[in-house]
Amino acid sequence: MDDFDALGEPSITDPTGHASQTDSIRQVAGRTPQEILRGEIQNFRMVGVRVVQWGVTVLVAVMTINYYIRRDFAKHHTYLLEKLKKGDLEITAPYLPLMVHLIGTGILLILSAIFCFLTIRIYRIYSNYQRQLHEIEHAIRELPLRGAFITLLVVVILYLLFPGIDILIRYCVKWYYISEGYVVAATATK
Repeated sequence: MDDFDALGEPSITDPTGHASQTDSIRQVAGRTPQEILRGEIQNFRMVGVRVVQWGVTVLVAVMTINYYIRRDFAKHHTYLLEKLKKGDLEITAPYLPLMVHLIGTGILLILSAIFCFLTIRIYRIYSNYQRQLHEIEHAIRELPLRGAFITLLVVVILYLLFPGIDILIRYCVKWYYISEGYVVAATATK
C-alpha cells in the first residue's frame, strides 16, 4: 500500500514502516534538497550583490564626508588660526597635513577591508552551496572557477580603489597648489 506525503508524492518507507530521511526532509521543509540549495544559492547571490552595492555606497559617502571634514579642518583649524593671529605663521594655501589626511584614508581602508571580507565570505558560502548542488545533480554546469575568481578579484580591487583614489587626490591637490605658486607648507615667520 502506497502512502502519499504532503506534496502528493509517494512516501518511501523502510521495511519497518518508518519514513526515510529524504521523505522526512520533504515533509519538514516541503521541498527537496535540490530546491533548498537552489533557494540558498539565489539568496546568497542577491545578498552578494547588495553587499557590493552597499559597500560602494558607504565608501563613496565616507569619501564625501572626508572631503567636507578636510575642507573645514583646513579652513578653521584653531591652532593654525591662533598662529596666524600672532603672526608666527604664514599660510598661503589651505592644505591639510599628511597625518590628518591619513586618518580619513585609514577609515576608508578599514571599511574597504570589512567589505572585502564580507564579499569573500559570501562568495565562499555561495560556491560551497553551488558545489553541493553540483554533487547532487551532475547535469548542472558549474561556473568555471577562474571566471568566478576574476569577478571576485574585480570587486575586491573596486573596494581597495577608494583608499587609493583618496591618496591620489591628496597628491593631486598638493601638485595643484605647487604648480599655482602657492606655499604648500606652513612656514614660520619669526
